[in-house]
Amino acid sequence: MLPSEESQTLALQAKIELCEARLDGLSQGLDSFEYWQPAKRLKHLVQEASAQLHQLKGRIERKLTLVLIGPTGAGKSTLLNALVGGMEISKMGADRPTTKEAIIYCQRRQDAAPLIEALGEGQARVVEEPEASGLSRLILIDTPDTDSIEGGEKFRGIHQALSSQADVLVCVFHGQHPKRRDSTDFLAELVKSFHGSALLAAINQCDRLREDELDVVVRDFTQYLEAGWGKKEMKFFAISAKRHLANPEWGDSGAPLHQRDDFDELQEEIFERLNQGSVVVDTRVRRAQEIVSWVEQYISGELDAVATKAGEIRGEIRDLLEKAIHEVVSELEAGDDPMLAGIDLLFYDQLTQRWSPPLNWLLVVWSKILALGAGVLNLFRVANPAAQVAGAFTSAIRSFRSRKALDDANSPAQGEVILQQLRYRLGQSWQDKANRLCVLGFSSEVRKVESICPDDEQLGSRMAQAWLRCLKETIERRAAACSHWTLQLVFNLPIICLWGWIAFQVVIRFFQGNYISADYARHSMLMLFLTIVIQFVVYQFIITWVKGKRLVRQAIRRFLAQFNEQGDRMLANPVLKELDAIEGMRQRLDW
Repeated sequence: MLPSEESQTLALQAKIELCEARLDGLSQGLDSFEYWQPAKRLKHLVQEASAQLHQLKGRIERKLTLVLIGPTGAGKSTLLNALVGGMEISKMGADRPTTKEAIIYCQRRQDAAPLIEALGEGQARVVEEPEASGLSRLILIDTPDTDSIEGGEKFRGIHQALSSQADVLVCVFHGQHPKRRDSTDFLAELVKSFHGSALLAAINQCDRLREDELDVVVRDFTQYLEAGWGKKEMKFFAISAKRHLANPEWGDSGAPLHQRDDFDELQEEIFERLNQGSVVVDTRVRRAQEIVSWVEQYISGELDAVATKAGEIRGEIRDLLEKAIHEVVSELEAGDDPMLAGIDLLFYDQLTQRWSPPLNWLLVVWSKILALGAGVLNLFRVANPAAQVAGAFTSAIRSFRSRKALDDANSPAQGEVILQQLRYRLGQSWQDKANRLCVLGFSSEVRKVESICPDDEQLGSRMAQAWLRCLKETIERRAAACSHWTLQLVFNLPIICLWGWIAFQVVIRFFQGNYISADYARHSMLMLFLTIVIQFVVYQFIITWVKGKRLVRQAIRRFLAQFNEQGDRMLANPVLKELDAIEGMRQRLDW
């Protein structure tokens, strides 16, 4: 192999590998769909395209394969014979089908070996012509009729096998009725993965039409095929293949009606333009790109067909989720007393860690009283024995409830409760949307509420962690705000100043020998006690506006904000994930 040919081969291999990478990306994207059923069919399409690219990469060093294909009576065999100099390589005649196997025309039999392997034994006949210079880089193949009834599935298999092996298709049509739907529709399926410059349309027997009619027929047929196949680069040739046979027999049809004939241009296109190394490489690169492009366009069309309705349902599901979570957390906001008591305990625990003495001492005592239960005070009331026993009983119950409330407020179980309530509310409104998803191709499994809100321990854990995180952050932020240094200065400074003044008086009088009286000491201690209690009570009035339901409300707002930002990840919602994947894949393909 020459260095230039080797570099061309490497470049072709690299470009095909890039095409394979694009298909791998599509395949991975389609693997993410569990409920959307068309994804399985599209995945199969991608696998078929990958197989074609693999075949294409395997024949990088093979000659360009040019296949003649068309309906009954179009003159494929006549055209092949005319192209090779008028010899009867492929049998011609009035019998239908005239060609019952693929006729492979090449320089050496080994050139046709991969084609015979792809077709199977007995499906092809090889004609060798070692001296044919026009076949230095080409292999010509004649095929059975596309609309043959006798051949049936056998001929269809030959056409499909050769279309996957072909680099260029020469579509041959009967000049007097080229727009036969049975032939153009059949060929449309075969040509879909070919770029326009790898397709040649030969309108044969053009000498059977008047020259003024021929212009109209060619123009009309060109527009018809370009619109139907979407191949703008196709080249059209109006030819009379019989005229170029060694011994043309016109029979009853008579001599040609005119001399117009594009056969020489077609022959030049095949044996001069296509019979070049650079063209072989370019044709195969474009074939690989066209295969991928067609697959992408097909998948994009499938996605476009459902994208609008899928987008509407996706928005409705998000609204439904948001509404359901709002309803669930509204119950939290209403809250029962034990839960609120537990949250207050967590709040006071944060305050005691942030405040400095002396007010901190009363906060610690107060938090302990809350933890033990207010009923403990009943033990110290002056009352009849029955009331004291009842007080002791009440104290034990409230102490137990307070501890349970503290555990509940700080337990992941609250998140699992949120999840169960959320699933219940979603189930009430889900069926209508699930039915609409089924119309878009989703499996009937989406009718189960688990498809939108999975029932698993991991999800319950995620919900619990999210709620606890929001509650903890809210308590910490509120406690930090209620423990600001300015507040600590305002509430602690008067107490410290009073203590300092009393201590100063005691010390001064001690050194002066003027000892303070017992009454002065009692009044000083009472003043100190009243000052710290008054400061504590005033502070309690302030934090009353922060704790309790207001604190829960703040935690709920934070939870909702996080849910709106990352609700899909939190819920791991499989249906929303697939709807998002449809839109995301569609946008990538539109680029």
